[in-house]
Amino acid sequence: MRPICVALVLCCLLDVSHADERASSLISSFKTLCVGEQLDFAKSEAKAAAMGLALREDLQRPPENGVATRAKVWVVHLKTGEHEFVIAESRKESAQANICGIAATDVRGHEFRPELVAAMKLGPPTSDDISTDGNRVTRWPFGSDGLNLQLQDLSPRLEPSIHLYLILRPK
Repeated sequence: MRPICVALVLCCLLDVSHADERASSLISSFKTLCVGEQLDFAKSEAKAAAMGLALREDLQRPPENGVATRAKVWVVHLKTGEHEFVIAESRKESAQANICGIAATDVRGHEFRPELVAAMKLGPPTSDDISTDGNRVTRWPFGSDGLNLQLQDLSPRLEPSIHLYLILRPK
């Protein structure tokens, strides 16, 4: 009986270790892809091309009510698994909103969030909402340029899954 208990404890420790390593690698990738420079669609496209990332989706919507929207998604391969690199831009007259982020379908938000808060040195969130379908959306102010960091935990709906975005909205 004792060897079985020891084996179960070791398996749990290995799983936690992998989860920590996965979260750490995703946060590092997010920092490389999105943090440290102004959010700019063209610069992010160039970064993805320079890294040799494979394009998964290229979406452009024709202008509707004066709003033009485009988005691109690339596949990023890490030693801990793959994730998506996502950029999006919406323009309306003189206003523009930009998004840069990552999406992973093998991470649980409640396990990822404490790692994110510690690694990014985040304070209390400005909002922490749970939608009617159980998804959790948490937002923090990020930097001094009006940026917000948003973590979407889609695990209740898509087991498991997270989206992490830097968002710049017009003032």
